[in-house]
Amino acid sequence: MANQGGRSVAAIHLGTLSVRRHVTLADAPSAVVTHPARDAGYVLTPHSGAIYELAIPSLSVNRRHRLAGSLHSVRMAADGKALWALARDDRRLLEWNLNTWRLGRRISLPATPEDFDLSREGVAAIAFPEAGLLGYWNLDSGRRLHLAEAGGTPRVVRFRSDGRQALAGLTGQKTLLIADVESGRTVTRLPLVIEPEQFCFKADGGILYVTGAGRDAVVSVFPYRGVVAETFLAGRAPGAMAISGGAEPLLFVANPESGDVTVVDVITSKVIAAVAVGQEPACIAVTPDDRYALVLNRQSGDVAVLLLEALRNRRVRPAPPPLFTMIPVGAQPVSAAIKVLA
Repeated sequence: MANQGGRSVAAIHLGTLSVRRHVTLADAPSAVVTHPARDAGYVLTPHSGAIYELAIPSLSVNRRHRLAGSLHSVRMAADGKALWALARDDRRLLEWNLNTWRLGRRISLPATPEDFDLSREGVAAIAFPEAGLLGYWNLDSGRRLHLAEAGGTPRVVRFRSDGRQALAGLTGQKTLLIADVESGRTVTRLPLVIEPEQFCFKADGGILYVTGAGRDAVVSVFPYRGVVAETFLAGRAPGAMAISGGAEPLLFVANPESGDVTVVDVITSKVIAAVAVGQEPACIAVTPDDRYALVLNRQSGDVAVLLLEALRNRRVRPAPPPLFTMIPVGAQPVSAAIKVLA
């Protein structure tokens, strides 16, 4: 758990559901990711422009390096060989090689970026809201493939699961833009009832859930058909989301203003529970075994642990409470990553 206010990372042992250790950093972290193959985690401290490597399970800082004056966001390459970081002020996309622990490719950008995503095919999609542009770059060569007018203000962009199309939320227009990556051309624009600010894909990539300002609602989209599926109510001012896997997937929607999480049955799109979790839930992560949903409460500085079995077996009487326990983790937890050890 990246604790922004506490300038630290808290490690929770999911077997005992207790904090194992706090790792103090030199600056406030905003994101934490784990390596797909190595027992390592990586923490971004945006204001100092640094990347930390944490050893797992010893939870010690292995290495640290300052990439730029400041960094905006970070993503792991599909092959796990590098981290890519967006240097917003410098207008660059930077590759940090995890094998050599050195800076690799430095891709200069034509405008100030806001968000980016990486495809498994080695393409980066980047949103430039101030310029109203969407751009695509080949990561192997660093060559720009396309730079296209978005017809609005793109602030979030994600690839479809096959990497052939990119989906961008245009704020101010309440529109979801779907673009073809190979040509850079717009495929369709879907009008929404909300500002598209946060995205969450179903595990198979067949449904995209969108939240944002405008209404107390979640919009579901079929990205492969390019249509809005439905819009349904999901608590007050829904924000961050996460989805479980399995045959009975559940969508968890954080409601920061009311301090609860709305739980939606993905098959029926019906709300099955609203669980009070703490003050200002800001991030949700579901454990790989689909046993727990971890809700990070930014203001109260704790993690609510929801038991998925209790939510799926809600017809059993007496029904067990879905809120299993609360774990204090530190000031302003904002990001979480889960690592399964062999």
